[in-house]
Amino acid sequence: MLLMSNSFSQVDKSYVEAAVIDGAGHLSIMFQVMFPQCKGMALVTAINTAILKWNSWFEATIYVPNNREYWPLQLWVKSFTASAEDFLKSANPNYDKNLLQYCVIVAATAPILIAFPFFIGRLEKGMAVGGVKG
Repeated sequence: MLLMSNSFSQVDKSYVEAAVIDGAGHLSIMFQVMFPQCKGMALVTAINTAILKWNSWFEATIYVPNNREYWPLQLWVKSFTASAEDFLKSANPNYDKNLLQYCVIVAATAPILIAFPFFIGRLEKGMAVGGVKG
């Protein structure tokens, strides 16, 4: 909220005044004037929210502990490594339980790591715009 509020406050007031003179309503001003100028910060906020939800395992353990189809990825990682530990320990006495967990965590973060380079330019622009006090 603070990032988007700061980003919206950076928009020049003359754009809003010109839209009001042209007869634009509140929603038109928001989606046709304000939001296009704050796309970078909106992208930063959306990506941060997506990563937060991607990693949110605590809420799933509280609200849907028995319904596995609604579990986030991190809870699947915990469940998978716990169930595979006994099998791998019996198959290999030199088994390191952290190795499997690290491999699954790397596979779980791969989509974020693959998507990151495509958004880096917009992320830098959005953070620079939102962090500047005008």
